[in-house]
Amino acid sequence: MTPFKGENNEKTLINILKQPLTFPRVGINSSKEYEELVKVQDLISRLLVKNPKKRIGSQKGSIEIKRHEFSKGVNWALIRTVKPPEVPYNHRKVRCRPNIQKLSKKERNEAYEIPSHFDYF
Repeated sequence: MTPFKGENNEKTLINILKQPLTFPRVGINSSKEYEELVKVQDLISRLLVKNPKKRIGSQKGSIEIKRHEFSKGVNWALIRTVKPPEVPYNHRKVRCRPNIQKLSKKERNEAYEIPSHFDYF
């Protein structure tokens, strides 16, 4: 579930704009796990800064993210060829594409309209 998930699209948008970012509590078994957790939470926090001008990547682009401590040791030139350390196994054999209802052009446009009553910052 995403950190700002609401009951519907409007409530999700309100949560994105108004709700502070929080992380779930997790069990830590070692100081190394704690250090990694701190790094990933810092990166996620910087990616989800509400003001786009202050968000990581807004000044120098992706280079800011690539230089973040969490990305240390990543060979970005070969990133597409590297196998991930863990690949989740699909136990249920769920279809790759969910059955999504087709929307008319008008419905699609309405879905992306942001109500003018939102207070962004």
